[in-house]
Amino acid sequence: MALNIQAVGEALLFAAGAPLDESSLAELLPEDADVGALLAKLEAAYAGRGVNLVRIADRWTMRTAGDLSYLLRRDVEVTRKLSRAA
Repeated sequence: MALNIQAVGEALLFAAGAPLDESSLAELLPEDADVGALLAKLEAAYAGRGVNLVRIADRWTMRTAGDLSYLLRRDVEVTRKLSRAA
């Protein structure tokens, strides 16, 4: 069974705890993988979707599309105990 390099790259980027640089990604992919072409292909495939592949300072990560981020924002109220003086 042939390994689908695009699917592997997509899974690695999705599951990574932090953005990955191209050399780290290359170490995790088969030797013959063209990391630059893979990233360009995934970036184009995810453009206009709810999740995008984005580059942040020479590293790549999956992020919620900017135009949808307001849907995921949570307003959290922090309650604090008041001092006796208050």
